[in-house]
Amino acid sequence: MKRVLQGISWVFLAVLTSVITGPVQAEASGLDCGKEALLEEGACVLTLFEFNVIMSSSGVGSMNSLSIRLGDAQAGVTDEVDGIVYRAEIADLNGDGRPEVFAYVSSAGSGSYGSVVAYAIADNLQLIPISLQALGSDAVISAGYMGHDEFSIVGNSLVRRFPLYQSGDVNAAPTGGTRKLVYKLLDTGSGWALRWSAL
Repeated sequence: MKRVLQGISWVFLAVLTSVITGPVQAEASGLDCGKEALLEEGACVLTLFEFNVIMSSSGVGSMNSLSIRLGDAQAGVTDEVDGIVYRAEIADLNGDGRPEVFAYVSSAGSGSYGSVVAYAIADNLQLIPISLQALGSDAVISAGYMGHDEFSIVGNSLVRRFPLYQSGDVNAAPTGGTRKLVYKLLDTGSGWALRWSAL
């Protein structure tokens, strides 16, 4: 009888362990990577549909390299970036069944100015660069901007948020609120571009 009770206890413990750990494992979707994974060669593998994209960054200095490779295919690019690549995501913003990949960069120094390196996967499995509409193209949009950007994929958009600085604000204490830009992926006829559509 004692052995039977011990067996039941072990079964209960196994079920309880699977309940606790199961959802954590299921959430490892492969849709994004953090800075630690990006610094380790081969550790950041972004997966969407049947596509696997391997991304890595060289280090944490002011100028670094970013490597993007499409699975086992020969397609790949290496870019020099001004800052630290702190996060990467994969998504299909235009719903064509071929993903885009996004690497978010924060510049060195107190400003932490943000930028995005993005590529679309073409039918021939080549990586096509995606341009990001510059803040400086609109004086109203860029007013009060002093860096500290945050980027993320929300639905079928790339969302950018940054604090707004008023005259006299110090770097660590902006008082002008937050600006939000929602970028849509557009085919310009000569390539792909991310352009904001709302505030």
